[in-house]
Amino acid sequence: AGDHQESAVVVVRLEDQVWPFSRVPLIRPAGVIQIFVDHPQVVSFLRRQTAGHFALQPITGLLPGDHERLFERIEELAASQLSATLGRLAQGLPLFEALFKRDGSYEVRALS
Repeated sequence: AGDHQESAVVVVRLEDQVWPFSRVPLIRPAGVIQIFVDHPQVVSFLRRQTAGHFALQPITGLLPGDHERLFERIEELAASQLSATLGRLAQGLPLFEALFKRDGSYEVRALS
């Protein structure tokens, strides 16, 4: 499972919808402090793109109309995986949301 010394979980949200050209804020480690960082809007955008790609590939047996159904299933599996991961590695850690606004400012609030 590796050595984990995280002290919090931060959910990064953007004020605006995610686009291919969106500026995604990165939170890098600072010294010995480690945190789990989740970018739910960004990974959801990437999953939607991936589902669309697979729905267009003849080898998958999917049809273009299967895109949304595939995306929803991928999102369900991802939510289950995130829950299992955080439940095992981040149980009891404080949870924060960092909202990045289009004007460059941000707000951080405790979720738990």
